[in-house]
Amino acid sequence: RVGNINDFFMTFTQSIESVFGKYLKGAGRASRSEYWWWQLFTFLVTFAVSFVGELAGYGSILSSALSLVLFFFVIN
Repeated sequence: RVGNINDFFMTFTQSIESVFGKYLKGAGRASRSEYWWWQLFTFLVTFAVSFVGELAGYGSILSSALSLVLFFFVIN
């Protein structure tokens, strides 16, 4: 089945909203663009949290906590 073209080419914000929506529903698959936007989002969030954590002196703790949250988000 061929879906809507807009389902395959999403913007950054559309794909992040879609991933969180699919997570809350517990169903759905990601399109290729949605997957790669999600990877960019997790990289940017991890980088920002690590950077702020290092400035505050809690870098390894915040980074580990974020990694654990993202891990459980992905496997669920």
